[in-house]
Amino acid sequence: MIFFKSNFLWHFSGCLPQSLLGLMVYLGIRWLDPQALREDYLPLAIVLESRRVWGGLSLGRYVFIHNQSESPAEREQLIRHELGHARQSMRLGPLYLLVIGLPSLLWAGLHATGLFPGLAYGWFYTEQSANRLGNQMDLDRLG
Repeated sequence: MIFFKSNFLWHFSGCLPQSLLGLMVYLGIRWLDPQALREDYLPLAIVLESRRVWGGLSLGRYVFIHNQSESPAEREQLIRHELGHARQSMRLGPLYLLVIGLPSLLWAGLHATGLFPGLAYGWFYTEQSANRLGNQMDLDRLG
């Protein structure tokens, strides 16, 4: 219980910028898509699946993923990846948006344009780190 309280406090102190953005996005998606599915991976994150989300996004303790027809294995990998970003947020605190968030968002946009056909999405440093951190987690213990 102490871990949960300290984790919650860190989300809304050291991770305040991304946590506030995440809360605003969460409330907006819930308003736009009442059928969005919420899944808790506490104490780390709350995952919201919605048709209003493109790909995945992690902001503080809030993780957003698209819920269209991915296989269970692809869905789990996407959740792991985004939870990896949530762990990056916990580690970097207020630096997360500058060091990880913005570069990751720019890379996602550039990669989607097809400008880098020879490079996998996971090649970029932000994504490699998120994959590594997410794959180290035991989702059964979190969910």
